[in-house]
Amino acid sequence: MNLNLNQKYQQHEIVKAIACRQFDVNETLSQLRHFEIWSWGATKFVNCAQKALQFRVTGLKHKGNVFIALNAADLYDVVLTTSRGTVKCIMTDIYFDEPFYRMHEKIEVSI
Repeated sequence: MNLNLNQKYQQHEIVKAIACRQFDVNETLSQLRHFEIWSWGATKFVNCAQKALQFRVTGLKHKGNVFIALNAADLYDVVLTTSRGTVKCIMTDIYFDEPFYRMHEKIEVSI
């Protein structure tokens, strides 16, 4: 992944950097909806060409965008950016049952 913390990127640059293959974005969103992602103020969900899921959050610890994609190992990679595209957090190799908990720690509060 060719992203650097505290550097500003456009949406398409982030998606290109983290997306290795297409996946069912709606299935991933459905899995996340089983958790309380609404407590993060999650809105503006965008399917980025079936290669990434992007949405906006207004959590206690992070306000901005969340990008989720599958990497070559079939594990999730997550990038948190400001609303202007500055990368604040990069999380890699997240198993299918961990995205909510790993993101919640960075967006809302420590678990």
